Amino acid sequence: MDDAELIKQFIKTSQGKNGVDLLVCQIEWEGPYTPHSHWKKVEQFPTETPEEHIQQGIKKLLQDPEYFLICSDCSERNPVGWMTGDVCHRCAEQNHGIVY
Repeated sequence: MDDAELIKQFIKTSQGKNGVDLLVCQIEWEGPYTPHSHWKKVEQFPTETPEEHIQQGIKKLLQDPEYFLICSDCSERNPVGWMTGDVCHRCAEQNHGIVY
């Protein structure tokens, strides 16, 4: 999944009471095969903030290791909830025999 797809699926903006909210989708696991996702507000921009500044905030969010990591096997960026340590779930299953 490339950065544009990650943004489309896991980052959004929303008009809040006091400005434009930047939200990220976080994935948590309640058990095997039971992911739970929720949206977390990570930043708020004043209503008059230019779109280019909001886009910079989105790109900065993609670089934040609290929310996204790069897999050491395939070098693809993934949401933290799709990672086991520094390996994405797909590579963990395919390359390391881990079964979820």
